[in-house]
Amino acid sequence: MWILGGEDNQSACFIFPPIVTSGCSSAGSASCHGEGYIGCFVDFPSNRVLSGSMNTSQSMSISYCIQFCQESNTAYYTYAGVEAGYECFCGVASDNYSRFGVGVDSNCSFPCNGDPTESCGAFGFIAVFKSEFRS
Repeated sequence: MWILGGEDNQSACFIFPPIVTSGCSSAGSASCHGEGYIGCFVDFPSNRVLSGSMNTSQSMSISYCIQFCQESNTAYYTYAGVEAGYECFCGVASDNYSRFGVGVDSNCSFPCNGDPTESCGAFGFIAVFKSEFRS
């Protein structure tokens, strides 16, 4: 069972390491970086919250992912999400990115592989950003 933020003590938490408990980590929390940040959300590999294209890259950063989604020839993506430090997912306006639960910013604290000063989600948590299509 996923309980995010309502636990009586840390031993009741379902944790994906590394989790930062307060403030910005050395990588910063995703909310500390970039415009368009919506939040940190629970995500499952078997049922992704963003339904569009995906990309993995050792050069992953928030701007890399947003640009990937904006330049897609597949669809007009409204959202870009980063996860696990190296994954990027794109989403359409109808995607319900909060359907599995809302995390806290520190749940999305993995450093981005391409820019370790930014945070690119974590295993099981996706940092979601607005990604308005640019022609």
